[in-house]
Amino acid sequence: MTLRFIGQRNSLGGGTFFSNFVDAVRAFAALSPIVEEIDIMDSAALESARARSAPDDINVWWWPAREIVDFKGTHVMWAVFEFDRLPQHYRDYVSEYVSVLLAPTSWAEAVLRRNGVPDTLIERVPEGIDAHQYHPFARSQLDRSGTPFRFLAVGKFERRKGYDALFQAFADAFGDADDVELIIKADHFREPERARREIEALRARTGLRQLRPFWGEWTTEQLFGLYNYCDAFVFPSRAEGWGLPLLEAAATGLPVISTDCTGHHDILEHLGGSYLPIAHRSVAIDDPEFLRYWAPDEEGLGDWAEPDVASLAAALTRMKNDPTPYQEAARRNAIPLLERFSWRSSAVKALDALDRRGLLDLHYRVIA
Repeated sequence: MTLRFIGQRNSLGGGTFFSNFVDAVRAFAALSPIVEEIDIMDSAALESARARSAPDDINVWWWPAREIVDFKGTHVMWAVFEFDRLPQHYRDYVSEYVSVLLAPTSWAEAVLRRNGVPDTLIERVPEGIDAHQYHPFARSQLDRSGTPFRFLAVGKFERRKGYDALFQAFADAFGDADDVELIIKADHFREPERARREIEALRARTGLRQLRPFWGEWTTEQLFGLYNYCDAFVFPSRAEGWGLPLLEAAATGLPVISTDCTGHHDILEHLGGSYLPIAHRSVAIDDPEFLRYWAPDEEGLGDWAEPDVASLAAALTRMKNDPTPYQEAARRNAIPLLERFSWRSSAVKALDALDRRGLLDLHYRVIA
């Protein structure tokens, strides 16, 4: 049999997820010989894998792909999404092709059940973080004296991430103050120049003066440095399938300000004392870019959060004026996060689910 992973390694959240999870599975010596990794954007590799696929193979897909119809074997798919209503084509796809759905969060699991996906298909398998790359062990060496208080936001520049609310709240909270700064790493990897123009337009519209944007594809070492350069993390997201930047920031020892609405709840519930909430209300998902990507049916994709600007401004002010208790709690919370959300643990849970279902048919020689 072949244990085949079909996705792509890249610097985005999904690519980070794919690469770390596959590496964690490969680390199991008895499994490594049967693991095959396919770049879903490589048509020649996909065709070769399709031709070699066999009925006892396990094909693990990172998102719904039309190529699934041509592969033999059992199909497993990650249920990673940011909406609370599954369109009919998603439900039909799962019903027709998928034997196991890996839900990374309690929220995703609840959404699947509420939308009629049978319990027998669902397995909870959280994502993880690389503790060798993101940890709190460098923060105690940093000297913050004489520097502005730096808030950090990381994530693709899109409406879902709540940058519009963040810029307005920051301008409302701090006006022309020169002892505070908002740093963002907010590229759009398909249309970077459009993102830069929109960021500058949003800055001008909100009157935000203390903005420092960073651009381009960064290594994990550079991102780790950025987290350590800053004093607090802010995450006014409207919806998350998981919330990788939030976990990276918290694991690095940063206190956070965040909405608590979708998949990232499973991270926030472990941040007692180091997290300030942003009030929000539920509104219909109406972002054209998001809807174009996910192709809703006539009933739409449901709701997501609308962050309250006044609540966010108050949280920013509170964190800046009295950061020490939150920063001390963030340092304490970082280690349990690294222990709870490891990629090894993620791989163990997924492999256990496949083994319990009788799908891992290993022919492993035991020497008496």
